[in-house]
Amino acid sequence: MLAVHSAFSDRSSALLTVQTLLSELSSLQSRAEKLEAASSKIFGGDKSRIRKLEELQETIRVTEDAKNIAIREYERIKENNRSELERLDS
Repeated sequence: MLAVHSAFSDRSSALLTVQTLLSELSSLQSRAEKLEAASSKIFGGDKSRIRKLEELQETIRVTEDAKNIAIREYERIKENNRSELERLDS
């Protein structure tokens, strides 16, 4: 039963990682939108705001990649747990 508990713990941990990354991504996108809105009010844009926005967009890309990897890992763990449960039921 320890292996079963460990498998479900792994799944819960992977799901928490996905949820954390989704939350972080939402927060980053909100910050980027606010920064874009503030930058658009200034003709020609503020160089420091433009740089911050570029850095934020890069962080969003990296976080999006991490989220996609985390989702694939979660799905892999979930499928592995499902097949192991089927094997135990047989």
